[in-house]
Amino acid sequence: MRLARFFARELAPTLALDTEESHHATHVLRLKAGDEVELFDGRGGAGRYKIADAGKRGVALELVARTDESREPRVQVTLAFAPPRPKRALALVEKATELGAARFVPLETRRTRVALGPKAIEKLRRRAVEACKQCGRNVVPTFESSTTLETLAATPADLRLMPDARGGVPLKEALRPGAASVVYTIGPEGGFEDEERTLLRERGFVPVVLGKSVLRVETAAIALLACMVHELG
Repeated sequence: MRLARFFARELAPTLALDTEESHHATHVLRLKAGDEVELFDGRGGAGRYKIADAGKRGVALELVARTDESREPRVQVTLAFAPPRPKRALALVEKATELGAARFVPLETRRTRVALGPKAIEKLRRRAVEACKQCGRNVVPTFESSTTLETLAATPADLRLMPDARGGVPLKEALRPGAASVVYTIGPEGGFEDEERTLLRERGFVPVVLGKSVLRVETAAIALLACMVHELG
């Protein structure tokens, strides 16, 4: 049976879960002293722990064995996206985290509804932590503050891609075997404006298409990452 997973910022021989994780362990999962769980620190570290005490003061744990294991895709994908509505942004981050996205960059474009502030980004990060707990990743993706296209265009990567239904090549043709890092931009509802599209093309972003349908922001993210993991590992 799969062990319940919890997040801890630091792993140590003995530690206590924070208030939120303790509540989930005792009130939702009904765990008790003697039960074993898995902890991860979001940076690749993980371990199997035994619950030493599960009382009103929280959940105290003792290390049984380290289980550090890389469960990351070979290719590191930075997903730069114009934020959709909040519920859809949460869904985007959740599914993209499960599929292996390494980094999220909210984009400020001419059609962006609103730039994400620190509180909104922290909410997305918490959703990524929950997704890692569920899917088994030991590394939580990083989140950048809202970024302009000009700044993003200077981001180095082995491969940089942008959606463009008016002149893109099929994604599979654009992928380069051996690429270790990819930056993929997803525009707002209505797409990038012509000047933004031109800027990205001039900075080396390859225009691609994901089929014949017009995809929502979160759908494009999921489709792209699924293809990346399949083709590049």
